[in-house]
Amino acid sequence: MENIVVIGGSNVDLKAYSENYLPHTSNPGHIEESLGGVGRNIAENLGILDNKVTLLTSVGNDHFGKKLLEETSRSQVNLDHVKITDKEKTGLYLAHLDKDGELIAAISGMEIMNSIDESYIKANKDLIKNASLVIFDTNLNSEVIEYILEITKKNKIITFAEPVSIDKGKKLLQQIESIDYLSPNLDEAEMLLGLEVKGENDFSLRLKRVKEKYNRYKNIPVMFVSCGEKGVLILSKKKSDFVEAEKIPKKDLKETTGAGDALLAGIASKLVRENSELKKAVEYGIKIASLTVKSKFTVNPDLKERLKGD
Repeated sequence: MENIVVIGGSNVDLKAYSENYLPHTSNPGHIEESLGGVGRNIAENLGILDNKVTLLTSVGNDHFGKKLLEETSRSQVNLDHVKITDKEKTGLYLAHLDKDGELIAAISGMEIMNSIDESYIKANKDLIKNASLVIFDTNLNSEVIEYILEITKKNKIITFAEPVSIDKGKKLLQQIESIDYLSPNLDEAEMLLGLEVKGENDFSLRLKRVKEKYNRYKNIPVMFVSCGEKGVLILSKKKSDFVEAEKIPKKDLKETTGAGDALLAGIASKLVRENSELKKAVEYGIKIASLTVKSKFTVNPDLKERLKGD
């Protein structure tokens, strides 16, 4: 079985749901707690999908840290190399969602990510050198990302980056030619390609601009551009393609948190285990993401069973 190393954020998600949100006042609703963190989510999905995966991350020596380690280990993720620190609290992600599970706003408290430094990566260098695929998110600082890519480039290890957000994704701009695969959303893709982020402007026009700009670059990674409920745009030098998302009835949609992480995990699983063509890998990733948004959890614990049933 191929070895996958995931390097990135781990946190606990606190999710607040409200029926009819009014700003500047208290809103009735309910609050739920689940595990999160981009890197951790990707690793857990990969573990559930029966991949051999090791997670490199940092948690605090506190209640939330112990909860993260205990519950993530149930998905067969190797946590032997996780950094446990007394200096920082475990990361927390506070999200406010509407009645349909769509994100209204969120705050991410990830100061603990500063403890994932070059010395920690150096201590785990052999794991990275012997991996078939290294996946990392941009919760890491720029110097650590640069060091990881030095190792992977020297040892010809395939890399897959998750930009996380427009602001954090900017860390990839100086290193983009050293990455093999990228999984941005449409806004992040526009930023990475040096385009103005168009937000709600005409969707087909945005896709056209992104494809045209992508094709002007010589050394740029394959991009799997998530377009939410519309689908995924595949950008590669060989062929660009668009794969439509599964149509999910509103009654089956629980929430969208973690869908992008599930998409990446599904794509990566197909690429590393079966060397699938890009479109088939994306179709599988969309299936994993679809099953995720039908669950109230950031990572669907019933993912494997649901796959068998489909």
